[in-house]
Amino acid sequence: MISVVIPTYNREDYIGDCLDSITRQSCRDLEIIVVNDGSTDSTGEICRHKAGNDARIKIIDRPNGGLSRARNTGLDNATGDFVAFVDSDDMLHPDALTIMNFIAEKSGCDIVAARYDYAATPHFETPLSSEFSTMTSENAIELTLYQTRSMNNSVCGKLFRRRLFDKVRFTGGTMFEDLDIFYRLYDLTDRIAVSKALVYFYRANPTSFINTWSPARLDALKVCDTMAEYIYNKLPSLKKAADDRCLSTAFNIFINTTRNNVEPSVADHCRQTIKRLRLQSLLNPKVRLKNKIGIIMSYGGTKTIISLSRWLSKY
Repeated sequence: MISVVIPTYNREDYIGDCLDSITRQSCRDLEIIVVNDGSTDSTGEICRHKAGNDARIKIIDRPNGGLSRARNTGLDNATGDFVAFVDSDDMLHPDALTIMNFIAEKSGCDIVAARYDYAATPHFETPLSSEFSTMTSENAIELTLYQTRSMNNSVCGKLFRRRLFDKVRFTGGTMFEDLDIFYRLYDLTDRIAVSKALVYFYRANPTSFINTWSPARLDALKVCDTMAEYIYNKLPSLKKAADDRCLSTAFNIFINTTRNNVEPSVADHCRQTIKRLRLQSLLNPKVRLKNKIGIIMSYGGTKTIISLSRWLSKY
């Protein structure tokens, strides 16, 4: 059985379609755990209505505590052999769980990573390919840290053996929870199965955390520092990859500090991180072109970075 964990907070315009995409899965052996994280709109009512029509849906109401705690609550109540995470803005391909479950069984891997897409409306490919490849967990971490197109740090669009979460959980009260947990999960396995099947669909939501600025986004700096320390100690061969991810985050936060009313010390911290790491990343052949362009821009000073940051955001 697969446990599908759906944390939700004030998503009345999205949660119905999200749940429909899961209840219509060709894989029928599911438990669908909706964690209503203190919603104040009609999200809870919509979920309860859906649950009345499908006994597989379980609603857990809790006070608002953020995405990480809501996911952990879902994990506390999950009983399946595998677990999949779906954000309540988003949708799954009808065969998503069937394909990922098949790949998990065929490969013997504890983690299956598939593709996701962004657009205004879903345009899922049918039928989905069951082809897959495998890679070492260390290689998967490296590709993710370098932000390649082949791997990403999101827990969505993936299938995890539930027992992995006996040792690792999301960090409560911390944003960028996916970046915070992915390398710790991957490090619990030897191999990861990778599929090119497009199983997950991110729907554009202008009010989502990633599309708005708030001081909570500064958590990215702390998350990267924690990640770097872990990798330095346990996976030292990936030090350059970790440094490049820290550099990328410093660039992103630095640009945002110039557009928003942020404590000047944050910009100074980012500037020092950029200066400390930029040369080694510029000389590193594994670093993506976007980062190298940003590094070159940094030598021109703050105004150069700001003037070209919009262009960079397109790539």
